[in-house]
Amino acid sequence: MTVFKRTMRLLCFAVASVSGSWSFAQSYHPFAEPMEFDPNWQWFAPVHILDFEELTARQRARHGWYVTYDRMRQGFARSEQEDQAGRVDFTWGNRWDAGFMNNEDDGWNFSAFHISGPNVYNETLVSRLNIYNEDDNADNEDFIPLDWRNDVGYGERFYRLRDSLNAGKFSHLEINKTWRREPTRLGGIVEPMVGVRLSDFTDLARNDNYTTFPVDTDLDFAVDSSAELLTSEIVETSNRMLAPQVGFRYYKYYSRWTLSTDFKGFLGANWQSQHSAFRQFQTIYDGIPPGVGDDPILPVSQAGTSFAGRKNQEFVIGLDWRAESAYQVTRAIELRMGFNLLYYGRGIWRGATLISGQNPNLNDQELVMPGFTFGFAINR
Repeated sequence: MTVFKRTMRLLCFAVASVSGSWSFAQSYHPFAEPMEFDPNWQWFAPVHILDFEELTARQRARHGWYVTYDRMRQGFARSEQEDQAGRVDFTWGNRWDAGFMNNEDDGWNFSAFHISGPNVYNETLVSRLNIYNEDDNADNEDFIPLDWRNDVGYGERFYRLRDSLNAGKFSHLEINKTWRREPTRLGGIVEPMVGVRLSDFTDLARNDNYTTFPVDTDLDFAVDSSAELLTSEIVETSNRMLAPQVGFRYYKYYSRWTLSTDFKGFLGANWQSQHSAFRQFQTIYDGIPPGVGDDPILPVSQAGTSFAGRKNQEFVIGLDWRAESAYQVTRAIELRMGFNLLYYGRGIWRGATLISGQNPNLNDQELVMPGFTFGFAINR
């Protein structure tokens, strides 16, 4: 009986040892960062004011993954050569932030946004020589060339001349290493950051010109026809910028509210390029002037000339500032709104057309971009 008891005790001890080892193996994660974070998918769990009041700023600061989305109402200041230089024109964009903070209070931050605009032009409608095309009402409308048809909604034929005032697009990506410092005496938390930003700003300049003149179509030195000529000049100027940056984020909790500000300064290189293109559309009609409703005697001809372009390099210096407030709706979701300012003090090339009479070589301008944002955050 004594031998049986000893055997059973040894067997139980072996089973317990194996079970404990298996449990340890199951809970062990060799990749501690960032896979160690508990995802905690209960984003819509309610929050209570008392829970916030019992936590210190240090305890309330989040760890783990976070992601934010903001809709941007972004402004662009006009080039120094345009009418009302410095005036800000607004457009829309989208911004995403993502990152994580581990339990040792250091992490990474990724931010990206894209703004397709602004698209501000002076536009003028000019009647073409054949201002009305009667054949548009015929049964064979599908066989009428598009360039011979009336403009939709007008019943006549126009050219829409465009003179750019502030046109372009902006894309941006940045990566930052962040650290979280101890809360200040007043409960604020500072997160220093060091990173790099990659930006692409494309400026677009366009001017259209429309003229009419008599022509000799029979080559008998007798002017017997009319011609119209639309000329479009388009200048596309690219600014591709790579810049290291340093900055910080400061935030403080007030019950359900979080007030924060981000500041980053940067200095880097700008690889610039500029391409120009001329396009011409010409139509010839019989008679001087042509009869109303007469079709062209020659189809629209198009000729385009593109230039290989020019390149340049500048250095850029600037700052990126945000001020935001967020309201805690659930345990993991916040609603946000804020103000942001992106400022380039020098090194931006903004083009111009020859038709406008402006200088296309000003490649060291400033760029001011104020804006407003609203969106949401998960686990920020």
